[in-house]
Amino acid sequence: MNCQLTNTASISALRKQAGPSPIASGLWLRVAFIGASAFAVGLMQLLGGEVKVLPALALTVVSGLLTAFSVRRARGALDVADDATTAVELSARSPASALAI
Repeated sequence: MNCQLTNTASISALRKQAGPSPIASGLWLRVAFIGASAFAVGLMQLLGGEVKVLPALALTVVSGLLTAFSVRRARGALDVADDATTAVELSARSPASALAI
């Protein structure tokens, strides 16, 4: 059976084009997942009533803020990557369109 590759560009060339933004976004999304998990645990503790209210409320609030902050940073990292990719594509078209950015 003949197996043909659809993407012939090397991985290192693709990484150079994308830059560090997708990696940073992935790391921030992992932090957001940890925050969302802690938020769920804090919410279960609040609704369960088996623990004191203040530590469970603090866990819920802090982890909710961590999740929101991390998701915002992850989206910001992807926006930077998207802007850089758009700038590279525009500059590759013509020198006049590169100046119009």
